[in-house]
Amino acid sequence: MDARGEALGRRLRVLRTSAGLEPTELAAAAGLDPATYRRAEAGDPATLTYLDLVALADALAVPADSLLADLA
Repeated sequence: MDARGEALGRRLRVLRTSAGLEPTELAAAAGLDPATYRRAEAGDPATLTYLDLVALADALAVPADSLLADLA
C-alpha cells in the first residue's frame, strides 16, 4: 500500500460513513464486488478502475474528482 491508496481509502470511509452506508451497501450501490470495495477502503485501490471511481462518487452523491483531489 502507498500513501495515496491509504488516503483514498480514508476518504472513501469518511464519505461512506457520512452517508450512513455500510461497505456492502455502498459496493452494491456502485455495482462493485464488496471485496473489491473493502480492499480499496483498506488502502489498496489497485483493482479500481476510473469507472469504478465514478460509480462510487455517484453512489456517494459527490463529484468524481473529489475522490482524487489532493492525493498526488
